[in-house]
Amino acid sequence: TDKWEAINQMIEVLIEEEQFPSTQRQRVLQSALEREQKSSTGLGHATAIPHAPIPDLPGIIGCLGICPDGVDFESNTGEKVHFIFLLLTPQQNYRSYIPILAQIASLVRNDSKQQALLNAQTPAEVTAHIKQFEMEK
Repeated sequence: TDKWEAINQMIEVLIEEEQFPSTQRQRVLQSALEREQKSSTGLGHATAIPHAPIPDLPGIIGCLGICPDGVDFESNTGEKVHFIFLLLTPQQNYRSYIPILAQIASLVRNDSKQQALLNAQTPAEVTAHIKQFEMEK
């Protein structure tokens, strides 16, 4: 319904998928929400990339949320977001996510790739599309 709920739901998915322990939920959620409060991570092309540094995280953890009806991420563009890439990065190497941002940007700038992801019905279909897009490079 809004960006705050979207971030919360994505963190729940990461816990369900055992990407980090539920005991860390509040710390991770707070970090992600604090970052988003500083400025919107909506970047255009119907995409937002909320991200947060997490102490002692062994590597980057990500989650993709696809919102066919769109979510208001309160970005400067004013457009609704259909793709939310939540990235949690090690605090000690916070900028390590920059190459991932470049990959995401190349994915979402292509209208046919966006449409393929929006049309996907399952996580497996989304994964297959992303793998196919990577092979096309």
